[in-house]
Amino acid sequence: MLQPNQPSVEAHLHHGVALSRANRHGEALKAFESACALNPASGTAHNSRANALRELDRAAEALEAYRKAIELKPTSASFYSNYGSLLAEMGRHGEAAAAFAEALVLKPDFPLLPGLMLHARMNVCDWRDIETTKATLLSAIEAGQRVSPPWTVLSLVDSPDLHRKAAEIWVKGRYAENTPRPVSQSNQSNKLRIGYFSPDFRDHPVALLTAGLIEAHDRAEFEVHGFSYGPDAEGPVRQRLEKAFDSFVDIRTLSDAEAGARARDMGLDIAIDLAGFTTYARPGIFAARAAPVQASYLGYAGTMASSSIDYVIADRIVIPPAHRYYYTEKVVSLPCFQANDRSRSMTDKSFTRTELGLPEEGFVYCCFNNAYKIAPEIFARWMTVLERVPKSILWLRDYGAVAVSNLRVAASERGINPARLIFAGHVPFDEHLARHQAADMFLDTSPYNAHTTAADALWAGLPVLTCAGQSYPARVAASLLTAMNVPELIAATPEEYEAMAIALGREPARLGPIKEKIVRGRQISRLFDATAFARNMEAAFRGMARRARSGLPPEHIDIG
Repeated sequence: MLQPNQPSVEAHLHHGVALSRANRHGEALKAFESACALNPASGTAHNSRANALRELDRAAEALEAYRKAIELKPTSASFYSNYGSLLAEMGRHGEAAAAFAEALVLKPDFPLLPGLMLHARMNVCDWRDIETTKATLLSAIEAGQRVSPPWTVLSLVDSPDLHRKAAEIWVKGRYAENTPRPVSQSNQSNKLRIGYFSPDFRDHPVALLTAGLIEAHDRAEFEVHGFSYGPDAEGPVRQRLEKAFDSFVDIRTLSDAEAGARARDMGLDIAIDLAGFTTYARPGIFAARAAPVQASYLGYAGTMASSSIDYVIADRIVIPPAHRYYYTEKVVSLPCFQANDRSRSMTDKSFTRTELGLPEEGFVYCCFNNAYKIAPEIFARWMTVLERVPKSILWLRDYGAVAVSNLRVAASERGINPARLIFAGHVPFDEHLARHQAADMFLDTSPYNAHTTAADALWAGLPVLTCAGQSYPARVAASLLTAMNVPELIAATPEEYEAMAIALGREPARLGPIKEKIVRGRQISRLFDATAFARNMEAAFRGMARRARSGLPPEHIDIG
């Protein structure tokens, strides 16, 4: 029974929601726990508590709280959706797909669920009715329906037009720019102040790719600041980045508006969004206008479709001039879009094929991309390659028991002995790089290419065979291979890709000169030259700032 002046369950819930919107998740958790204590039978209170625990990176506790909420209110599609999203973040994609399916049964028109469920299924290579499911999803996006987050669409279809439509649907009414654009002006030091914003300043591909760039920036002309809002992290990658930036600002506990204000107070000239719409991303910071000029770079391979993002930093291969129509941003074209450096640590240890579970004889194709990138169409071509190249095998990452089983079944259905699929377990990164050398060729995926994994393979001296598609994510490997001066590994069509994989597997001696070129390229190509990359990026920054300070609108910028 409530005592006089004691807040009600609803009051605690409303208070908790307000605190959550302000990113004060610890305080929000206390409010939601008070609501649970007052009414232990409230599914809403337990769901809200789970949301706060999830934001505080207390995933195991959040899972239990979501289960309790579902137990109390098993008819809530929202609770199942939240539960599934957390399972997906934890890498438990099969369970996530089941949770999303339950939510769709309860509410077939629940926003975003079809795309979330399909992405979860792709992560375990569950391709049942995939073509019908995908076609229905894409038709709904064409019709303007909010059926999928934009990032899931990138791996489903090679269409820059649909990628833009999915992003526009996502942004509409969600991240409206609500702060006037700050006036760009010279500061006392006359240096341009650049802010890089990311949740991934940790052991993450974005951090590994950009660390050399941050270190190489010319401090005589630029101040470079890091704004971190991701999970708390320790380790050598985080330490390297904290040392590389002129200042490292933790904005996890700030609201989007507060984070934007903090950046404006620091007098940023340009804010770089390294996350886009990926996990933990906070586009609201840019809607709150962190800087007079704002650009999307690296983390998200598509348009943000937002008036708050002025530029997308790319190159002429991932975004050809004829494709600029599909981007609401103006395009900055660098000689090569992907930042890299030559500090990748690869162990001197040499692995035998036997040690790695590979056959001593036969051609070894490999692909270490994430499972969701393995579309059934590309897998079918891989199986044709294995059929046409005797004694060849396909070496993949170990994606977990469900995905491995599904892939083996799919191979068998296509007439290939499942034993010819071999799965590599997790090893330290320096050993992972070294074990690439036991393979003969890396087979790229489509429509979502290898990105960091392609750079890893090339650094290890392994040829990467790709097929250049139409959209940004389908053209990344072509960009990297061009930067390494091995365009002969870029196929123009899926049929040519398949034919090249077969021909090179049958005549592996033809790869010798290509491998030699790749090994030489590690030291001389622009792909791994962080200093040259930084100079090109800085030229782009000057162009952006010059237009802003002249009161001119953003315009396409071509560097090099």
